[in-house]
Amino acid sequence: MKNKKTLFGLVLVASLMLATTVIAKPAGYNWKALVFVGTGMQYCQQKLGITDKVACETAIGEDADDHLVMKWSQAWHDAVFGPDNTRYSGDESPWTTDAWVNNQWNGMFPGGSGRSYHSKIVWVGTPCDNTNPNWRDGGYCIWGQMEVIHKQRTGPTGHWWAAHGIPAGYGA
Repeated sequence: MKNKKTLFGLVLVASLMLATTVIAKPAGYNWKALVFVGTGMQYCQQKLGITDKVACETAIGEDADDHLVMKWSQAWHDAVFGPDNTRYSGDESPWTTDAWVNNQWNGMFPGGSGRSYHSKIVWVGTPCDNTNPNWRDGGYCIWGQMEVIHKQRTGPTGHWWAAHGIPAGYGA
């Protein structure tokens, strides 16, 4: 009976070690999955190339320790990053209405900013207004050719919507 308990204990410890190893994967960009999972600090260090923690805290502000999940479509990836996963400098692939990005910041935990926000951005082209056939009522223009079709925030002062495009889904 003692051997069974010892064996059970060893299996339990090994399972916990394996789970910890799997959970403790490095955070950041997963180019194959078209996702970033990490903190504001990790985003700052990887995307902006700022290695100094104080400089990142200045750049990101109180969101530096918040959790961040970004997802984007293949069309967004092709237009922004290209095949080598580095940001283009003006020689982008053509943008299409299949291009979208989704950002989710979560600081609703001890040590976080105490707020969360979620946004969905789609490419609409020009003009970036309601005369464009790709435009959705309820959104707003950003970066000249993109529409924020969904943006909401929760924090100490409550919950608010900045955009609620109809329809709020992706695609043309």
